[in-house]
Amino acid sequence: MSSKEGTYQIPADTGFSKEVWFSDDPSNQNRTEYFTEYLKQLCLASGYSEEEAAKAAEQTIRIMKLLAENSLSLEDSMNPELIYNFYTPAELEELSSKAIPARMLQEIFELETDETLVVIDVKLTEALGSLMTEEQLPALKEYVKLCAIRDNVLYIDMESYKAAMDYQLKAMGLEENMPFEEQVVEIVQYVLGFQCGRLYCWQYFPEVTIGEVGEIVKLVTEAFGKRISELDWMSEETKAEAEKKLETMTVRIGYPDNWPQDRYELMLAAPEEGGIYVDNILAAARASMEYTMETRHDPVDKTLWPDTPQTVNAYYMPQDNSINLLAGILMPPFYDPEASEEENLGSIGTVIAHEITHAFDTSGSQFDENGNLRDWWTPEDKAQFQRLAEEVADYYDAMEIDGRKVNGSQTVTENIADLGAVACITQIAAEKGYDLKSVYEAYANLWASKCREEYLADQIAADVHAPEKIRTNAPLSAQQDFRDLYGITNGDGMYHEMMPKIW
Repeated sequence: MSSKEGTYQIPADTGFSKEVWFSDDPSNQNRTEYFTEYLKQLCLASGYSEEEAAKAAEQTIRIMKLLAENSLSLEDSMNPELIYNFYTPAELEELSSKAIPARMLQEIFELETDETLVVIDVKLTEALGSLMTEEQLPALKEYVKLCAIRDNVLYIDMESYKAAMDYQLKAMGLEENMPFEEQVVEIVQYVLGFQCGRLYCWQYFPEVTIGEVGEIVKLVTEAFGKRISELDWMSEETKAEAEKKLETMTVRIGYPDNWPQDRYELMLAAPEEGGIYVDNILAAARASMEYTMETRHDPVDKTLWPDTPQTVNAYYMPQDNSINLLAGILMPPFYDPEASEEENLGSIGTVIAHEITHAFDTSGSQFDENGNLRDWWTPEDKAQFQRLAEEVADYYDAMEIDGRKVNGSQTVTENIADLGAVACITQIAAEKGYDLKSVYEAYANLWASKCREEYLADQIAADVHAPEKIRTNAPLSAQQDFRDLYGITNGDGMYHEMMPKIW
């Protein structure tokens, strides 16, 4: 139930997803080789000899690859039916070949005998259990140690920090890294996210923006509702459920009314008081975890935001049926109070429509208006929706960039959201008599970017989003209005036989 807190068994650290570990792309293969050397350097920084470091890195890589091989694919990890698996402590003990004792879970995490927890990746947990033997214990110790070092590598010592930066340069094909001072500022604002976010909003975020963006949300929501009512492939029964979900959707704009880190006392020590950087970071993490454990049986507080307002992001949360437009994204090029209505529709309007569409993609559509995992579709409508989603996957499978093909199934949720968003703003522009050229150019400007080959290879293999160029061209190419506006015909680069449409 979305009204109750849950306990999750987070999957073990695989280093990379299986899509990267077993990629045929030379850039990704190079990256895994750099990663092995990186782990070795972390061991050397911890006082290992050359021989010990090489052995520990090799053992850790072996464990990570075995776990990754038995993990969910990125595509499957987006399917709620596969990641919400409920186990009691005793059942998890059996699943892990008794390597995760029920008594330990009950004592450390205060779980009741009949209390269930969510196992996100069942097969990976089974694989982890098979590794937890006396014979594997020395290798597991090195694996756990290196995972802990990697998690804290930016603030434990300068030698480990340098190893991380050197790896980042090679893995991403960069010429230089972020300066150390800027990196520290990034870490501080991450650890003290909502405290820093409050200061950011006070100084840089005009409160009037909440109302202005709210009007655009209202415009897009009404248009999306109209599009649902006009669907020719969906029954009235399922339409009623979809419309109810849209009508009850919560909209969060800018910053929260309740600031999460006000919930508990956080005591940090300044340098002049003997405070140490890493100690303060661990103290913040400990305070947050202690509060979480203390309140885990309380009703879910849906006024609390999971992400900091200064983050440049917007997202849909299926667990509470909300779209979230953070203050950090409500600035140019995404939103500009001085821009025309057409430009803001093409930019922040598309972002809003994208997040709304996520409520009805192949993942979000499995949750109801209350955020519960519930099948609200008729069997016939669900089958038709799945067929249409397969058409979207096939459409993107035909896309490529710099010789690398897009995985349409892996990116299907984001692609459905992009297609739905562009179709929605196209309809709004037509009904309001807007200059469609300005709308489309504002949309394209959102994704203007350049990236290195190494980054692109990683994105293709390990991201559920298509590359930015595809996110621009593919949704536009599927709009008849776009074809008509620019006179696109068979043989042109932006022409495709398929023009998939769901929402």
